[in-house]
Amino acid sequence: MTEVREKTLRLWREGTKRLLSRVRRNPKFRRGLVLAFFLLAFTGVFSSYFFSQRVTLQVGQIAPETITASRQVLDPVVMDGLKNKAAAKVAPVYVNNPDALPYAKSLLQQCFTGMLAMRFKSGLTAGEVVQRACNIVVPQSVGANILNESAGQFSVDMKEANTALTVVMQTPIRPGDSLVLARDEVGPQLFSQGVTGDDAVFLNALVGWLVQPNQILDANATKQRQDAAMAKVPPHYLLKGQMIVQKGTKVTSDDLKRLAALGRTSGVNLTTFVGGILFTLVFFATVWLYFKRFQREALANDGFLVMLGLISLLTFLLAVLLNGISPYLVPLAASTMLLTILADGRLAILFAFLYLLGIALTLGVPVQALIPLASGALAGTFAVSKVAQRVDLMRAGLYVAGGSVLGVLSSFFLQGPFPLNAGFWQALAWSGVNGVVSSVITIGCLPFLESFFGILTPIKLLELSNPNQPLLRELMLKAPGSYHHSLVVANLAEAAAEAVGADPLLTRVGAYYHDIGKMKRPYFFIDNQFGGKNPHDKISPALSTLIVTSHVKDGLQMAKEHRLHAKIADFIAEHHGTTLVRYFFSRAEELREKGKKLGLTREDDFRYDGPKPKSVEAAIVMLADSVEAAVRSIKEPMPGHVEGTVHRILQERLHDGQLNESKLTLKELDTVARVFTHVLMGVGHQRIEYPPLSSTGTNGESAAKGYGERLS
Repeated sequence: MTEVREKTLRLWREGTKRLLSRVRRNPKFRRGLVLAFFLLAFTGVFSSYFFSQRVTLQVGQIAPETITASRQVLDPVVMDGLKNKAAAKVAPVYVNNPDALPYAKSLLQQCFTGMLAMRFKSGLTAGEVVQRACNIVVPQSVGANILNESAGQFSVDMKEANTALTVVMQTPIRPGDSLVLARDEVGPQLFSQGVTGDDAVFLNALVGWLVQPNQILDANATKQRQDAAMAKVPPHYLLKGQMIVQKGTKVTSDDLKRLAALGRTSGVNLTTFVGGILFTLVFFATVWLYFKRFQREALANDGFLVMLGLISLLTFLLAVLLNGISPYLVPLAASTMLLTILADGRLAILFAFLYLLGIALTLGVPVQALIPLASGALAGTFAVSKVAQRVDLMRAGLYVAGGSVLGVLSSFFLQGPFPLNAGFWQALAWSGVNGVVSSVITIGCLPFLESFFGILTPIKLLELSNPNQPLLRELMLKAPGSYHHSLVVANLAEAAAEAVGADPLLTRVGAYYHDIGKMKRPYFFIDNQFGGKNPHDKISPALSTLIVTSHVKDGLQMAKEHRLHAKIADFIAEHHGTTLVRYFFSRAEELREKGKKLGLTREDDFRYDGPKPKSVEAAIVMLADSVEAAVRSIKEPMPGHVEGTVHRILQERLHDGQLNESKLTLKELDTVARVFTHVLMGVGHQRIEYPPLSSTGTNGESAAKGYGERLS
């Protein structure tokens, strides 16, 4: 027995290792496993009725236990009764039958034709002839007198019958009492026409039988009116905790109807299970179509898709737990706020719609509660669309609470007279609490999701822009000139990014970190030499180029050590692209012309390794970096000089192919040039020299001859 157990464990371990190895090596297999997991998980959530506890009871059976409602659902017994009453009050809809009178006249014609044909037939009495021809019964004497009339009198009788039939059937006639009243009008009508004697008896019987309803029931229109009346019946719910069956009492058919509505009846509810599968497929298909149409690149981001799945699954699980307290407490807004911050607002609104459908399906949450959940979720989405710091998430909770409360007011107003009952006040209270709960969940989950899935949110960007961040503080201390340069570049790049519709915050933060590699050898960069000796004067241009270009690799290494986000590291790698280190290349050319022996003289040996900027933001930082350095070298930064330098630098980068891989257009490049010029003119505005002060000023200041101050 021990050997079998050990062999089983060994096989299980080996199988697990093979599975994990395949998961690591095969992305498609890994994605398939993740998809299968979420399909099963969501199917389980959406078909939760299928897994609910069931009971086996029959009408007349004594209940072995007390059963209460596990959740709020519509009361089928009360609703059926109210709907039946509403339908019964609807008057049936009748429409005219244009064939009724012509058909009756054709029967009248057949009656007289038949009597004429059979009145002299032997073997039949007068009463039998009338009955066979006209389908009516009259006294034998009346029948004999009618049959003995001349052909002319027959024609007169038929005309009188036709007139009476036409007059009586001109009025609306319906089945029932209306038909009885119409037939009673035949006798008086014949009398008004002067018909008397046996003719009156015969025609009264004949026309009375021929009079039929000329209006018929419109079943479809009647049903539509009944359905409309039933739809107006206000909802009546079985409340959570309400007793359905009491222990020791007989089970009634109404009890079974209520248990069925709660999903507690016996038997396998395959319909619910299939419905859960179908809704899961609808959920996944809707998301897939959205990404395929609007964000195709997201379909290749496995981590992002897993994050969406986890947020969605967590949303439904929390909905199941908190719905037990109150449906107004379901934290739908927390999910939409997370999705807005981690993805975008459009995606959050789409998922909010899908979440509402799923919650209504899974928990049976009434529309009365769905309206506050929807309004709160939308309020939360808009509140965090431009969140600046984590404290703003608490403020967003107030917006969620306000939106939810407005939703409660609207849903209760829609029901008719404003009900100031306990249910209303409870709904208001729980909706207010929902805002707080949503904020707490968002604040608690956001750091983990940011870190685990490597998502760079606006909040994280603001944290990275804090000067007290280790890398920025170290840059300020070790390379203060480069730090100041990065600040100016950040201002330039942010203004340009905002002007062309790029991400200004990402651009600013990327500019802050783009030169952190200069910390390793700060004095080899002119930013940090402060008028001292230039170490490049003692080394070859090739070595200088190697040192200067290595600040990119050094920066990437520092970014890796400090776990800087990949999007920020891209600014470090791409902010020079494959540009030429022109100064040292020119020096090398001069030395070569003078006959000095140099190991490297090719232009490609004096270029950065790249890559070229792949985003608009990185391209703008490259241009701002180059422009700031060039303009700073101008001795007299007059407006024309600044503008000319900006345009020259941008044209050089464009013609050198450094912008080929970014999405920056020529029109946007022109906008960037204008913004750069405007900002740089503000930074390098003209200065004036104040006149010299006397040796003892009014406040005892020392003389400061020739001292100029910048105008503020």
